[in-house]
Amino acid sequence: RKETVAQVSALADAMTDSVNHGVVEVFENQKQVESSARALNETATAFRERSSEWATSLEAFDKELRDIGDFENWVKAMEHDLATLAAALE
Repeated sequence: RKETVAQVSALADAMTDSVNHGVVEVFENQKQVESSARALNETATAFRERSSEWATSLEAFDKELRDIGDFENWVKAMEHDLATLAAALE
């Protein structure tokens, strides 16, 4: 009877150790996944901020190009008016 109890106890200890080893592996994997998720979240946040900055810069650049286009149109209109005025004066 003592031998059977000792064997059952040893078996229970071995099974507990096996289950605990699996639990430890799951816990370590969970910590790695959470760490990777935090790193991915930080990377995504930085990318979102950088993309926002790029969009703002692109909008400012587009506005400047439009302003240059408006200035060119104004210069062409002035050239036309001056040419018309010069022709009328001649």
